[in-house]
Amino acid sequence: MNTGQCKILHIAESFGGGCLTALSFLTKSLTKNYQHTIVYSNRNETVNNFRDNFHEHVNFIPLNMKLSANPIHIFNTFTALRKIILKTNPHVVHCHSSIAGVFGRIAAKLAGVPSLYTPHAYAFLRSDIGPVARTGIKAIEWGLTKIGDGIAACGDEEYFWALRLAGDKQKVF
Repeated sequence: MNTGQCKILHIAESFGGGCLTALSFLTKSLTKNYQHTIVYSNRNETVNNFRDNFHEHVNFIPLNMKLSANPIHIFNTFTALRKIILKTNPHVVHCHSSIAGVFGRIAAKLAGVPSLYTPHAYAFLRSDIGPVARTGIKAIEWGLTKIGDGIAACGDEEYFWALRLAGDKQKVF
């Protein structure tokens, strides 16, 4: 590895559809002077040959990050992510989607590494979950803006909500 490379650790629990496409594009666009490692969860929509969509130098680490009410699973996920962050020693952790955003931003903070978050659509805007759950998710997103170092929005609406949550234009891109 070239010592001048920027090491980015991407965390994606939702590893299918939009996140997979965005990560493929991002890692192909940033090749020179960048080293990418992707921590991902296999989901039903994750295609078997997903690695074919990436540059051969992208590293992959599978990790079950599913949402769970089990405190042992939650603790184990944070612990595993923190260990991965410490082992890979990235310059930045880039979290993709809500669940990865929760686990990744906290684990990055615990490891002392800056984090960037791309929601790929805020979960509190979903219409298929109830108002109490949406309010809770919005509160969690607001709280995590205080932990993370930046939000990279994927569109105008996401940018609008990121500004409202963060309350700091310096943190939203």
